[in-house]
Amino acid sequence: MNFSKTKHGDSLLRELYNQKAPISIETLENRLNISRRSIFYTIKQLNKELKAKNIDEIENIRKSGYTLSPKAKNYFLTHTTKAQQISSFNELNRNIFHFPNLSKEERILITKYFLISRPYTSLNQLSVIFNISKNTVIADLQIIRHDFSKKFTIENKRKGKIVVGKEKEKRKWIFSNLNSVLKILNNNFSFSFSPKYLQQLCLLERITGNTFTDDSRILLAYFMQWEIERIKISNLSIQFTLNRTSSSDSSLIYIWAQSFFNDEDIHNSYETQFLAEIVTTQSFQQINTKDPLLNRLIPVTQQIIDEFTNLTNIELPKEIGEHNLKYMLASHLVSTYYRAKYHISYRNPLLNQIKSSYRATFEITKAALSPLKDITGIQLSDDEIALITIYFSGALRSLQIGQSKQKSQIAVVCSSGIGTSRLLLMQLTQRYPTLNFIGPLNMIEFENLSKTNIQLVLSTTKLSSPSNNFPPIIQIPPLPNTADWLNLDSYLRKNQLIKSSNNSINIVTIMDIISNYARIVEPKNLENALNSYIYKSSGNQNHSLNSYFSDWQFTDQKMNWKEAVSFSLDNLLKNSIIEEKYIEKIIELTEDRGDYMVLGNGVFLAHATPQSGVQQLGVSFTYFKKQFCIFNEDKPINFVIGLAPIDQKSHLKILSNLLRCIQNKDWITKLNSVSNSNDLYQLLIEGHLI
Repeated sequence: MNFSKTKHGDSLLRELYNQKAPISIETLENRLNISRRSIFYTIKQLNKELKAKNIDEIENIRKSGYTLSPKAKNYFLTHTTKAQQISSFNELNRNIFHFPNLSKEERILITKYFLISRPYTSLNQLSVIFNISKNTVIADLQIIRHDFSKKFTIENKRKGKIVVGKEKEKRKWIFSNLNSVLKILNNNFSFSFSPKYLQQLCLLERITGNTFTDDSRILLAYFMQWEIERIKISNLSIQFTLNRTSSSDSSLIYIWAQSFFNDEDIHNSYETQFLAEIVTTQSFQQINTKDPLLNRLIPVTQQIIDEFTNLTNIELPKEIGEHNLKYMLASHLVSTYYRAKYHISYRNPLLNQIKSSYRATFEITKAALSPLKDITGIQLSDDEIALITIYFSGALRSLQIGQSKQKSQIAVVCSSGIGTSRLLLMQLTQRYPTLNFIGPLNMIEFENLSKTNIQLVLSTTKLSSPSNNFPPIIQIPPLPNTADWLNLDSYLRKNQLIKSSNNSINIVTIMDIISNYARIVEPKNLENALNSYIYKSSGNQNHSLNSYFSDWQFTDQKMNWKEAVSFSLDNLLKNSIIEEKYIEKIIELTEDRGDYMVLGNGVFLAHATPQSGVQQLGVSFTYFKKQFCIFNEDKPINFVIGLAPIDQKSHLKILSNLLRCIQNKDWITKLNSVSNSNDLYQLLIEGHLI
């Protein structure tokens, strides 16, 4: 399509023209490999060009994406210039074709391709091909020399520049980057491959019982054509140390590759082995259950899944839809294994997006892959780990969908899913009994939360939305004050999640109603009794916590917040309830996510996940006569509760009692009046905290 004078204009129009349904901005970002800002600018300029030619402008359909009207598509069908045909890589390498509207990144990629594929490439040729000055070409070559420095050098010859390096490394570079090169070619020309290569790959599938993904099959067909043309036309052969594997499946691939080259009248053991290696590195849609490597990897995969479960404390579903998670992941690891073994680079176009949107999931996946490294000695790249992260993300999403099928769900999130969010969840379920709350969710569960039926996310810590279409996120304290509740009530009513009437239980209002019909002799005691009844959790509130390890201390030393956290949890550490890294994790979470563990009324609930270094269930209480602050001077702290949970449930009793105490003004007044360790001990007993 040759229509627009705007950079990326024709590429964007081509994407819209070829799609029946509207395309989201995220899809355009990925396909065009440009920023959202560039896409908006390109659309704006294109609409000016379309309007000038009296063609319907690009439409933005709300919540769907961008599209061209049928009339506009019909115009391009009848008026645009037919793309120039290229039938072979040799034709591309031999002639001068024009790439006038490439980005700098695309231009450098195609330059690298030409330097490796063509016999020689001159400055003049590159200047004409890209319609740029020689100074720009020279600047590009400086970047390329740096990129190539580990494997190749660029030398000047009489007819132009050539790349000097091992032929095998050149081919591996071509194969690793061929998808990106093909994308640029297909955006500018009509480029096709000979069908005989696809026929050969279909034959290989019948021989091995393995089925390639469509993308892998097409990539291999293009590469096989590039390789055959290079061998026959450039007369460039490959040499390296032969290392035939004895596995039966790989032997079948080797025999197939040998037969393929024989048909092409090429008789070279090095070429045969190299193609066999390349084929094994590609993704399979289905792998023969008798494949020896698959069967070797299945128990390793189970260890990886178990490690992920241990690290997250989340039991993954064994099935994803109709597919078995262990088999799916093991099948994927077959090609992953060969890519690592043969040093074939995989470039994941979504790497940065995955590492940003699924940061915690990515890091847990990376740690969970230790069994693969232990057995195979393979250290995977971040690009490979990001691919595997998608499998775990899919399993977690499947788990969320399977557990939550009701409408109007509200997710409650905390950095750990253990402490502060439990306090918030208790209050939310009491205040809004008609709403369906799910959670509390930790960061791993939040990252992979399916937006299906989720209308709102409430979090005790600052979160960023994983995607543009994700439900709204509201940050709320674990112990909301009157203004926090009013704001949340207003949002819920405005979005029709609750009726206009106030669903909250107001103790003062209840007492006013009672006073209309009866004389209240002891109003303060009645208020305390109502608070205790309404906000108590299920089970015996007066049950002692002596079965847990508990500790209390009073200090009049002046400390900063980090010193105070360490001091408060020191007895838990000395009694082997926690490890040193647990204290470090609490400090790290506070530095990273802010003072979300501050509950108000001078109370700080110091906690992290059990996996951060908890050995036994325990709790410590420390009263500081001299207050300290974390970041916000308006939130002075004098009471630190160090919570060491072993799971997500065992400590709920202490949290329930704690909630009742810090909502009781009399109890807080007494807390602020303690003057020694014995006073603190008596108050903790009164509040059923120890």
